Amino acid sequence: MAFPRLLAPLRIRDYAVLWTAMTVSHLGDGIFLVASAWQVYQLSNDPAALAFVWLVWSLPLLALLLLGGVISDRADRRSVMIVADLIRGAAMAALAALAFAGALELWHVLVLVAFYGVGDEEKFSYDLARQPSRSPATTACSARRRRAHLAVSA
Repeated sequence: MAFPRLLAPLRIRDYAVLWTAMTVSHLGDGIFLVASAWQVYQLSNDPAALAFVWLVWSLPLLALLLLGGVISDRADRRSVMIVADLIRGAAMAALAALAFAGALELWHVLVLVAFYGVGDEEKFSYDLARQPSRSPATTACSARRRRAHLAVSA
């Protein structure tokens, strides 16, 4: 059986490892976003508090976007990705530890979500810069053509 063309980039080991890691990371992001929303609502029972938490989360993304692009271009991209994931993971772990200990307060969530936003910004900048360097030009070109064809066909 021939390997489907859609899955051809996954034959490249580095790309397959990156894709798997990013899939797990995105799954964790989704769980974090839902869990933190429920946690904020449980702590405050106020939709405005939830909106404020998401504002605090997005501020580092807006404030550090240009700096994150420079860091992603000049630093080792793998190191940038690892540091960003460590920042985000530490924020998630601290939030979980405080919640399980019963000591979590709204201000904890605000501070930890801000740290998560810093890591998320670096991850976002890395995601923008990484794709062309992870797969051969022919695979990247064929993937772009397929996306363009799908966009035109839709």
